Amino acid sequence: MDGLDWDTLGHLSERALMPCLAGLISGGTWAPVGFPPPRIPETDWTTVATGALPDVHGVLHAVARTADGLFLRPHTAGHLGAAGLWTVTDRAGCVGAVIGWPATHGLALTHGVVVDTSVEQGAGQGADGWPLDPASVRPAAQLDAVRGLRLHPAELRPEDIEFFLAPVADVADWTLRHDFAHSLAACVSAQALATHALDAFGAGFLMLRLPWLADVARILGRCADHAGHAVALGRCHQFLDLLVARLPGLAGPMAATCIVSTGGRSAPGAARTPASAGSGIDGFVVFHGPTFASDAVIGAVGAQDIAPTFASALGFDDAWMRDGTRASDGMVIVEAFASDDAKSPDTRSRASQPVPAPLAVVRTPARPALDLAYFASESVPLPDFGTVVAAARSVEAGTLLGLAEARLHGRGAAAALPVLDDLLDRFPDDLPGRVLLAEVLLRLRDLERLDAVLASLPGLRQPGPWRDLADGLVAFARGHW
Repeated sequence: MDGLDWDTLGHLSERALMPCLAGLISGGTWAPVGFPPPRIPETDWTTVATGALPDVHGVLHAVARTADGLFLRPHTAGHLGAAGLWTVTDRAGCVGAVIGWPATHGLALTHGVVVDTSVEQGAGQGADGWPLDPASVRPAAQLDAVRGLRLHPAELRPEDIEFFLAPVADVADWTLRHDFAHSLAACVSAQALATHALDAFGAGFLMLRLPWLADVARILGRCADHAGHAVALGRCHQFLDLLVARLPGLAGPMAATCIVSTGGRSAPGAARTPASAGSGIDGFVVFHGPTFASDAVIGAVGAQDIAPTFASALGFDDAWMRDGTRASDGMVIVEAFASDDAKSPDTRSRASQPVPAPLAVVRTPARPALDLAYFASESVPLPDFGTVVAAARSVEAGTLLGLAEARLHGRGAAAALPVLDDLLDRFPDDLPGRVLLAEVLLRLRDLERLDAVLASLPGLRQPGPWRDLADGLVAFARGHW
């Protein structure tokens, strides 16, 4: 769940307004979760699903580029460099359902159904004119069922919106109501698809992503009424608890459940939770089920630890380990289980794992690799691909920067340096890349090169507090007390 806020959840649970999630937390184990950079939803959730760090699974930007490096498209299953938990359970013969996860377009399971994120987004003026991409649902036999379960925003009544937005002073704003209706319809559609997967399709394993709370927080963030924003967001938390309450019942009392939140804020300016303040910990995870400890709190874990832990609880350790030559970057969270003897500790050290082979980030061509003779033969002016090239170069630079951040976080400064050198060779003026390079050089104690990089940063060319800070860090590194 994107944006599920721990503080809001706690306040509402104390008033018995979120009984489903509160019950799962009190009857299970929860832990704060740190997400490795780059911090974008596509990367966060792919790390959770694969147990691999971003430089392995390869989702480093909100969008991907085509094979020629020029055009942009969403991430597909073919972009993943690591197997997802859905693949592990499918190999084990479990009938599964994967709904709303990034990088699943085109994913086909032998024993399950996959519905990607594009299915939930209402288009056109009504349900009759709402197209459904055949590749967004696998197997194709489920297309008609998915088409009938979707809710179009036009099908919502004004009072449906009013319940949530009544506390907000800007409730009459058409744009606010329009965007909220689209997000609400997408959330209800996803829940209906999940219910169908468990009830009618007979799925024994469900992976459902609900980005609704993060979407609502972004939509309400445009409002100046912060108090009304907090109340409306609280009502959305309550509604989400009501929506998901049916799923554990359909799964049965012996089901294992894992809830992951990327974190949220109750309202603009609200304080972070004590567990997350200043620690880089943004979200939380809850494990609930027969094999997990009850009413337990453990220390912070990494997002890449979630999938291996849940696979272990389901008894799929062997299927996970058969994933080629590399299992995962994550480790089984032994403390989450009810018995110390239930699972043996995973003693692999992340630091001792070999650095994976570099990801190939294709250079953006100056023009498309197309047969342009057609334009001349038809006396049609050659299109200006400048905008296309500029967009592709922006994604190329962002992907390289994300790869460098992932390497720095997961493999160390020495592993990040070649990626940054490649980035700045292609994009010499990339300011975020130069700032990150300065951090890497400081960690590696390459102080001569660091001096040159600092001198090139615009904010440090003139005397002032930022220059004083940079000079102080370098002097400290040199031991110039």
